[in-house]
Amino acid sequence: MRQRIALFSMTGERRAGCVDRRGEPRGGRRLGDKLRLAIFAAVFATATMPATASAQVKFGFDADSIPMARQLGMPVAYASAWAGPWNQESGWKDVERQLRAAKDAGVVPVVQWWYWGDDISPSCVERGCSDRYEGVWKDKAAWTRLSNELADLIVTVMGPDSGALVITETEFNKNGIEDYEPFDGDLADQAAIFHARQLKVVLGFGSWGRSQWRNFDRAVASADLLGTQIVRSSVRDATTYLSGADVLMQGALYNQQTFNKPTFVTDFAFSSYPEPSYLNDQDTVVREVFARMDEFRAAGVQGMIWRMLADDPAFDTNNYHGEAERHWGLLHADGSAKPAFTPFLNGMLTEKAYAEAIEAAAAAAATH
Repeated sequence: MRQRIALFSMTGERRAGCVDRRGEPRGGRRLGDKLRLAIFAAVFATATMPATASAQVKFGFDADSIPMARQLGMPVAYASAWAGPWNQESGWKDVERQLRAAKDAGVVPVVQWWYWGDDISPSCVERGCSDRYEGVWKDKAAWTRLSNELADLIVTVMGPDSGALVITETEFNKNGIEDYEPFDGDLADQAAIFHARQLKVVLGFGSWGRSQWRNFDRAVASADLLGTQIVRSSVRDATTYLSGADVLMQGALYNQQTFNKPTFVTDFAFSSYPEPSYLNDQDTVVREVFARMDEFRAAGVQGMIWRMLADDPAFDTNNYHGEAERHWGLLHADGSAKPAFTPFLNGMLTEKAYAEAIEAAAAAAATH
């Protein structure tokens, strides 16, 4: 993640909460219950679910952790890779490596295309600006050139029918851009670049300011899915840490009810820093998310990317969440599992089994 904003001091605010599910079976409803309900749900799903409802919510992690996730029995569907203005100087080798890893693993790559980044503003977009972290010059011409290069690279590595997703300008709705109408057309133009290569586009809304999402009607129309996200820690937004599932749900429902489009959760994570208290909070929120999979499916959520599978003790603490940036993982850096790992694994397995049961029930019904 290249999100780097000046670090403020750690908050001492009390965290608002969701239901504490630590006393419930991990991963939400038990697998057997899910399978039995799947048969019942298959009969009524078509009649009762919105047209944008999802058959299954699939999950992914950072591309480098996919082999580890597979070894741990996690049914991974997506591999996330970041690209940005730094690729002007560094080239595309690292992105290519991650795309090839996704292809080898048989998962769908999700490229977080973060060109304007934290420098985004009407002035930066219209006049150009120097990237505050990388020192490279950014302007519309370079944005378009790099988008074409990225699109060609994805097709070259993955082939023409990979289902690859490109998130156009992750968390773009800030610094005045959220009310800047011309950027709506710019995003639609960028989507056309990727659509020309048969790639799918996710419009990368940050989870805040939903009333202003309507300002981007052309970008919304051009996107295949609409993004939402949530990243919380003790350092930032601590008071809404435990209500993370609600924030995601509200974003997905807004996309469905306002735009009639499905949602892709582009980036979600809850830091376990400092331990041990936030180990328990991370565990609680993870189980809350998976306990509400029926709701997420009905709201049209198709996929969710957890930021990183394992902690990274070398992660740059100049990023937005400071020291907490090193503790997003469901595993510690030494590979040992945090409490949240088991409900996350069980939740993924339950969701996969649910979808398989729905498919089997539908096939059985079609033969009678």
